[in-house]
Amino acid sequence: MTQDWIPMDRPSAAILEFGMEERRKRITQELLQQPDYPPLPECPECGTAAEEISDRRDLDDAILIGFKPCGHRFRVEPPSLESYL
Repeated sequence: MTQDWIPMDRPSAAILEFGMEERRKRITQELLQQPDYPPLPECPECGTAAEEISDRRDLDDAILIGFKPCGHRFRVEPPSLESYL
């Protein structure tokens, strides 16, 4: 299990978010029940099939993403002020 946050860039986080959204759409459009759900995206660090993916924001507004069972944790930094200019 990882103890430190692994940096994840915003494009990689967007790809992960897209994969999760496609999974949600498929579940609702096909009216799938629990055993038939498509798999969660794999951990980008080790490729382990995820059983759970959690996310939250920290006080700096960074996105924190955790994968189980491997335990890898990722940190996506918030956009910098320069990215808005």
